Amino acid sequence: MLDKRSFKESLSITWFLLPTVLIIFMVMVYPMLHGIILSISRLDFANFSLTIDGFSNFISLFNSDIFWIAFKNSMIWTVSTVTGQFVIGFGAALLLNQPIKGSYIFTTILLLPWAKVTLKN
Repeated sequence: MLDKRSFKESLSITWFLLPTVLIIFMVMVYPMLHGIILSISRLDFANFSLTIDGFSNFISLFNSDIFWIAFKNSMIWTVSTVTGQFVIGFGAALLLNQPIKGSYIFTTILLLPWAKVTLKN
């Protein structure tokens, strides 16, 4: 059973956490729910009406050839850029890990942009 002191502590913790929870809700949960509602509905700007259509928007999207072309291009771009960044980063890490004279200079040059942002904040 909670005594009076622990109840007051839990209540004060709740009041301290409430602004954070509200901000997370406003920034993350509400836009996600709003997007889901808009994706399964039809919005008519002329009459300012919103009607729920179910999954007809998704059916027309998946039956569109333009969608599949855009999807394929996005997948090619994503896989190629992530692979390229991984190869370049891994190669640079392997080169900088070698005991070469002057490797500390290159390590410093590579870390300067990261350190600059950290120092600025």
